[in-house]
Amino acid sequence: MISKLKVPYLFLNLAIYAGFAAVFLATPVRFADMIGIQLQSSAALADFRAVYGGLCLGISLVLIAGIASGGYRRGAILLATACGGGLLLGRLITLLFDGPGNLYIYVSMASEVFALGAGLVLLRAEEYEKG
Repeated sequence: MISKLKVPYLFLNLAIYAGFAAVFLATPVRFADMIGIQLQSSAALADFRAVYGGLCLGISLVLIAGIASGGYRRGAILLATACGGGLLLGRLITLLFDGPGNLYIYVSMASEVFALGAGLVLLRAEEYEKG
């Protein structure tokens, strides 16, 4: 039963990562400004595009492979789960040591809690089904 949720889980993650890839590759300055980052050189712009856009694009490609092929599905779910957890941890550390975030941060955290929690459930259910 839970295994039927794997592809929808990957599609939801794909929508988020592909969306970030598109906007951060196409209009990085605008979105950097929205989160308080000032890109003051072409090197900063290149690094911002690579980390926020290129990395999200790479993750999107793995998610697409997981949607398209059962052989890649577990790895894609593991990637989405690990990324959600890592991003969430980074934000939590910032909130604890540096103070409150903004709406973007809290919405991002909600999506990361979902990615982490649902991913762990899917991965654990798969282990349970195997026996």
